[in-house]
Amino acid sequence: MNRFAFFLSCLAIQAFAAEESAVSPLDVNIARQQFQAAQDICGRDGGRFWGVSLCGPILFVDPPSRQVVANRKDGAGALKQEGDVFTGVLPTSVNIASTPTQWSGVLWTQIIWPLPNDAGRRNTLLAHELFHRIQSKAPIPIQNEAANDQLDTLEGRYLMQLEWRALAAALLCKAQAACRRQSRMR
Repeated sequence: MNRFAFFLSCLAIQAFAAEESAVSPLDVNIARQQFQAAQDICGRDGGRFWGVSLCGPILFVDPPSRQVVANRKDGAGALKQEGDVFTGVLPTSVNIASTPTQWSGVLWTQIIWPLPNDAGRRNTLLAHELFHRIQSKAPIPIQNEAANDQLDTLEGRYLMQLEWRALAAALLCKAQAACRRQSRMR
């Protein structure tokens, strides 16, 4: 995947996550439910799609407080066990972002809290971020950056602008029936 497409994917996921969100600061009981949702996604896939399981260490982070809840213990003992989850505070030396994060001896799927309330959006965010942790292990052919030569043309840039507008309209569309009508009109 080229950098530009990756950037657009991240913007779309962040837009989904920014809408209706769960309660913050980080609620350990809600985090447990979200860990179960992630486990369900992993279990349904079973590593079949990418040839590598999406399951692994997850770290939910509340940006204002830097509070974290994890589904596994860390390698350096920075997190405290609370039943079946682990809690603590992310040090200021670690960036907060929904991205794979190497911290305290573990490669985590770090996800900014709160997650979307909508199950579809939440599951999309979880699957997307879980993938990025295993991305380097997945058998994905390396793409040549020069494969985007069309973006150096006027027509290519014009078509990209149209794609951005379509993406923006899709992200802003609330009612499924209205969205379908809108897309048929284009």
